[in-house]
Amino acid sequence: MRYIVFLLPTLFTAFKCSTAQDVNLGEVVPKGVVPKVVLDGRYKGNVLITDDPQNEYNLRRPEFGPEDVFGNIITFNSNGRFTSAYSADCGNDCFLYCAGRYAWEDNEHIKLVADSIRITGDCDNKKYNPHKILGLYKVEQWGKTTLLKKDNIK
Repeated sequence: MRYIVFLLPTLFTAFKCSTAQDVNLGEVVPKGVVPKVVLDGRYKGNVLITDDPQNEYNLRRPEFGPEDVFGNIITFNSNGRFTSAYSADCGNDCFLYCAGRYAWEDNEHIKLVADSIRITGDCDNKKYNPHKILGLYKVEQWGKTTLLKKDNIK
């Protein structure tokens, strides 16, 4: 009987489901990996990177004219963090902000994780921490556009 009491907690601990928060992405750029595309700085995106993963993200470097101040702004930092936020020239809108992590898997693929979401403005204000793995994305450069394309094959 003593053995059963000892083994039960051990079994439950062994079968605990891991979340994205538990996932260690490791180094931002692992040893031996040389990314083909530099993914650092501020971009305008066709959609925001949030806990609702898309098949593609089209990113372009803003020229910081009047039209580039507002919209979907996505920033990748060299420390493996990213932010994705919507802004508008008026306060009468719903504003979404996502903070997450990324890491290079090889020379052309990154893994994205959405860690926290904040929604404010003229909508139901929410804040939650999904810690959701969004998937593996191939990073390609096409002129001034950087494309993150979901890679289900790898």
